[in-house]
Amino acid sequence: MPRSLRLDVDVEVGPGERLALVGSNGAGKTSVLRLLAGLDRAAPGSSVTSGRTVLVGDGVHVRADERRLPMTFAEPRLFPTMTVLDNLVFGAARSGRSQAATTRLRALAALDTLGLGHLVGRRAGELSSGQSAVLAVLRTVLAPAVGVLLDEPFSSLDTEVAADARSAVHGWLDQLPVPLVLATHSVLDVMALATHVAVLDDGVLVQHGTVDEVARRPTSRFAASFVGLDLFAGHSHGTEVLVDGTFPGPASARSDRAVAATRPPAGPWTVRLSSSTPADGPVWVAVAPRATTLHASRPADGPRNIWETTVAAVEQLGAAVRVTCAAPLPLRVDVAAATAIRLGARPGATVWGQIDPSSLEVYPA
Repeated sequence: MPRSLRLDVDVEVGPGERLALVGSNGAGKTSVLRLLAGLDRAAPGSSVTSGRTVLVGDGVHVRADERRLPMTFAEPRLFPTMTVLDNLVFGAARSGRSQAATTRLRALAALDTLGLGHLVGRRAGELSSGQSAVLAVLRTVLAPAVGVLLDEPFSSLDTEVAADARSAVHGWLDQLPVPLVLATHSVLDVMALATHVAVLDDGVLVQHGTVDEVARRPTSRFAASFVGLDLFAGHSHGTEVLVDGTFPGPASARSDRAVAATRPPAGPWTVRLSSSTPADGPVWVAVAPRATTLHASRPADGPRNIWETTVAAVEQLGAAVRVTCAAPLPLRVDVAAATAIRLGARPGATVWGQIDPSSLEVYPA
């Protein structure tokens, strides 16, 4: 039986802005796109808008082909027996000869810009997976539209092909005059294609801002993990921060909505830290994997931001090693492989952690 999801998302995307919807599986990313595109109907009493109301509570429904909100899916849906050029102008052809001619010229220029001009007369069924993904996005962007919707456009590609596809599309999207909304699980998609981010949890918007704002100051466990940070709740007085190393807790413990509803916690505080950023009251504390240094014994250079911990897990990340520490402050710490060997950083080993006060990102909760 299809899952029912109640959506509560209110975000404005202006001309030329590109919004990435992120969140765990089932958060509502694709549901938002499908409602905007008119592929799904909202429940009675709901309202979906895209510059104008396209569905209201009395059941009035504007058809998908009348909304001018083309959508690209995870699997490119090109017409395999049609040429590349005919695929690109397909949407415009329904708008009349003048629009089709204009789109044809734009398509030819775009193909040349992307270095794909040699594919003009080739059938879409003969293209590689990467070429198909790029052209599916390009077809959506070229269609006469008030906005563009992309649903995991590169998720079916392997890492190298996806990187090439993002690079090809990135420059072209800078010229897009209409809003774009992208649903993705990839931080690389966000970095390459988006100007803003909306974090969803169980259909509800939990954070919205520019890519840089969300990356620097996440306010949900998912957002922090998405950009590679560890996030803790705390209480600050001046430059002293009391941190609860058990909160927000593991991903299975509570949703981001529950975290937002219960913060700030009353304690017990597990770690006392010093920050270079004065603040007062409830705060979030974000820590990057390279902000912490590990030592085999207690460092002698001062008492601040030093604690004893146990190694919980170790994994290799290319030439580096990620050490996951246990209580009192469960952090992920990236160190050189040689450093991990010198420390004897194996599960169960005792090490000392240290964070420079300037490496902590402390901001109001």
